[in-house]
Amino acid sequence: MIAQTRIGPLTGTKVAAWRRGGREVAPTSADSPASQRRRAPRCWSPTNKSKEQYDMKYLKIMGLCLVAVFLVNAVAVATASAAEEPELRRTGGSELAKKKFKEAATSGKYVLETKGLGAIECTSSAVEGEVRSPTESEATVTLTGCSASGEKCNSEETGSKEGRVRAVVSIRPRWSRGSRRFVLFLKTILPRTRQIVVLCSALQTIKINGGFLAEAGEIEKSHTELTLSAKQKGGVQELTEFETEAKVIETTTLETEGSGLKKFAKTQSAAEAALTITFEEAVEFRA
Repeated sequence: MIAQTRIGPLTGTKVAAWRRGGREVAPTSADSPASQRRRAPRCWSPTNKSKEQYDMKYLKIMGLCLVAVFLVNAVAVATASAAEEPELRRTGGSELAKKKFKEAATSGKYVLETKGLGAIECTSSAVEGEVRSPTESEATVTLTGCSASGEKCNSEETGSKEGRVRAVVSIRPRWSRGSRRFVLFLKTILPRTRQIVVLCSALQTIKINGGFLAEAGEIEKSHTELTLSAKQKGGVQELTEFETEAKVIETTTLETEGSGLKKFAKTQSAAEAALTITFEEAVEFRA
């Protein structure tokens, strides 16, 4: 119904007129403005409940939303914390102030064996390195008394110093597969785009690339010395898998390639060594 104003035909005064369905009708008491105001819908409350009830329901919904957001964030933080790589830190958790380390004493033999093709054996080793960050160190490993099939071997870097092989390696702590208590060291030849070239006589060249795993220790145990152990048999590494922060299993590979008198394509190889390195202050692995 629509209200309009028109001029009365007899009195010339304004009177209210109502139109319903396209025809003019006389107004009733139900059509008065006051009545229309009484019947107006409550626009602020779509459920026509009291304003206090609506406000209370709104607050409850907001409260539930905030709780849900808090729980999601808490789970995300807990997951991220549990997924971190192990770190090498000063005992107590702070970052190392003294970052140098070295081998405690010359170790026993060091073996690099190529599956089915023989091995390079070295009688002793020396290690000097530095902790670059809680998750990575860098070290120079110098092996002496190295030979293969009776021939002295030396790396290109050591020049004519027979029987000496030198390598720069990256050392990164990694989780042992299926355990967040035990830590392995992933030792990778640096720079990563380059090989170690070993000359065993003028007739034989061996190129080495990749990395291997060595047992390093247990988390939250304080040490000034860490004993690293890598084992192999017949050119097959005992430990080849580690677990990432996302619980993905990854595999390490150490390979050698030969040219000269004995030529062979990249072939699976393995390292065997046991050495103890000392730090200038007490260290521990932390999750």
